[in-house]
Amino acid sequence: MIYGILSGKFRTLKNEGNLNNHIGLPLSLTRLNPYDEAVVLEMGMNASGEIRRLCEIAGPTHGVITNIGSAHVGRLGSYEAVRAAKLEVLERVSVAVVNNDDGFLMKGIEARENFRGEIITFAVNNTSDVMAKNVIVSKQGSDFILEIRDTERAQVRLNVPGLFNVYNALAASAVSVSLGVEIKEIKTALEAYRGVPMRFEIINMKGITVINDSYNANPSSVEKSVKELARLGTGGRIVAVLGDMRELDAFSEKEHRAAGDMIRETGVDVFVAVGEMMGLAAEESRKVKGGKAGPEVFIFKDVYSAKENIMDILKQGDTVLVKGSRAMSMEKIIEGITDVI
Repeated sequence: MIYGILSGKFRTLKNEGNLNNHIGLPLSLTRLNPYDEAVVLEMGMNASGEIRRLCEIAGPTHGVITNIGSAHVGRLGSYEAVRAAKLEVLERVSVAVVNNDDGFLMKGIEARENFRGEIITFAVNNTSDVMAKNVIVSKQGSDFILEIRDTERAQVRLNVPGLFNVYNALAASAVSVSLGVEIKEIKTALEAYRGVPMRFEIINMKGITVINDSYNANPSSVEKSVKELARLGTGGRIVAVLGDMRELDAFSEKEHRAAGDMIRETGVDVFVAVGEMMGLAAEESRKVKGGKAGPEVFIFKDVYSAKENIMDILKQGDTVLVKGSRAMSMEKIIEGITDVI
């Protein structure tokens, strides 16, 4: 989204796909030419010090932190360590764009008293520099009022679903405002944005709505996606097809069982678990707690057996979320749906 807005005003380069590490990011920078005016780079990390090193390579002026989630918590050892690793970006940038609805993130920002740059906040709930108000989310997308520093406003129709995409739009808007992009230009670019394949991509297949979110998964993103599934899945069964969440190490069993609890509490009707660890989540989801029964459960050892059997489970009218870690290749299950239909 940042690239979509900035490229309308500046000659802009962005990194492609997952070229976001110490190899991919420098490769992206080799494509720079003297005429480029802005560069949008995703920086990935799974260990302390990696963001610092990527900043040394790229020399960013702006840093965006959308949230502190559970990705890489297994390798880093704690949520505090994940936050500290992401906040390494503050050592380099002069402008930090941060999610003011993430209290854990904001505590980390406040503790960084040595940061002398500008902090631009965005939020849906807490008063911030850039806000979305009167948010309405549907399968087709979201409608909201984009408000900049309580003075400029524009009605925006975002054509990608999910409340998290509203937050992404706010982050992109905050960066763009700081670089002099006018709100009408931001509105035009946001409304033209059509999303990224395998990232909450909605596909309608002859009476079955499939949400292809198979690019990757961690406990935080799974919870957000399942809650969006429940929000969008009205009128038919809510089906969660979830694969193992990798890179959780010592946290793996705990986080998968917690996912099972969350699935039951969210009101998922059918839970298709793929992989050994997601099988533990399925076991947990079956437990009756607080008088609330769990979903109908199907467990498969791998993506291939799930692909072969998925159409015996699904019915017309279902809304189906497919999500798992990249190593699980959950998109193959979607192939199992499309092959039959």
